[in-house]
Amino acid sequence: MSKNIGELAGLIWHYLNNNGEKPASLTKVAKGVDLKKDDVALGVGWLAKEGQINFEEKGSTLKVSLVK
Repeated sequence: MSKNIGELAGLIWHYLNNNGEKPASLTKVAKGVDLKKDDVALGVGWLAKEGQINFEEKGSTLKVSLVK
């Protein structure tokens, strides 16, 4: 991991903010911010702890979006 968890969370937050209100899979987020999926999971965890993220299950896929 080349960035700290707060930086990862910031990158993910900005990606989701620019993505509009559409939920995105962790894989899509990872590609959008050019991070490993494990790093995305850490950043998403940070955002969840702060109450800034929604989770939605679509079949076997977990999708995330920002709390508006």
